[in-house]
Amino acid sequence: MLTVKTYLAPSSIHGIGLFATELIPANSTVWQYNEHIDNIYSEDHFLNICRNTLKNTLQHLLNCSYKRGGKYFYLTDNARFINHSDQANIAFVNDYEEISLREIKPNEEILENYLFSYDESDFFFQELINPDPLHYLNTIYPMAKSHAHHQNLS
Repeated sequence: MLTVKTYLAPSSIHGIGLFATELIPANSTVWQYNEHIDNIYSEDHFLNICRNTLKNTLQHLLNCSYKRGGKYFYLTDNARFINHSDQANIAFVNDYEEISLREIKPNEEILENYLFSYDESDFFFQELINPDPLHYLNTIYPMAKSHAHHQNLS
């Protein structure tokens, strides 16, 4: 769950981004897991959900989730709008907390480096090759092919 005041706005990096409403001092907690807001799923449980949903819901699930430490974190707040940049201003200190790497000014976009934040099998990395969520499931988890065939979406 976000622990700082933010707002959504068009991003020069990608689509919609998350921006600081007020000054965020260096080393401040920006996001912290909250069991009432965020969900953590085992890989098997998350993939079972994905296999049994429609394609547009699957796209939403993958875009609002990330894979870290072999678990899927499903975000329900605006943290899902944090964009990737090599010039990140936040980073994980553990699986359950992200902090500001430096002072973040008001109206500055909040950015993380996905390369250091997520597992290599996260949807973001596969999406760069092919944005189809079924391609992701079929490439990473061959058992999901039955989902694509059953839904007649492949």
